[in-house]
Amino acid sequence: MPHWLPRRLFRCAVLTAIGVLLTVGGSEVTAQGSPYSYTPVSYPGARVTFIYGVNRAGDIVGVYRDAANEQHGFLRRDGKFISIDYPGAKSTAARGISQSGDIVGQYSLPDTPDVAHGFLLTKQGRFTSVNAPGHTSTVAVPLLSHGSIIGCYHEAAPDA
Repeated sequence: MPHWLPRRLFRCAVLTAIGVLLTVGGSEVTAQGSPYSYTPVSYPGARVTFIYGVNRAGDIVGVYRDAANEQHGFLRRDGKFISIDYPGAKSTAARGISQSGDIVGQYSLPDTPDVAHGFLLTKQGRFTSVNAPGHTSTVAVPLLSHGSIIGCYHEAAPDA
């Protein structure tokens, strides 16, 4: 690993390179004797699409950027895409999905685009903001089967 490349970025680059090699090699990959298929996922009309979570039912959540380069979350269920935008948010990212179909992620508001807020979107379509008390930013990532949300928070920067 080059000394100037942070370890986390290096791992990400290696995994990306492996993914590219698997993609270039064809649409079917064999691991430990079992065939796996590769299916590209791209939000219709998006400039770029990223997948962050998949559940056992095959529901996929992630992020896409539209033609204006605005970020939105998405859910792909039964082959159909649904855009996810937290009400009033400038950007939204769907980061995880439970086995029951509830989604967690993050959003930012137009007046504070550098501050992340967590959210829970129930399968019934109800949003709830999730923020760690006393902390500037909260990012909700996976949602466990019993309903616990795992994530991280960031402290406010000290005044200069």
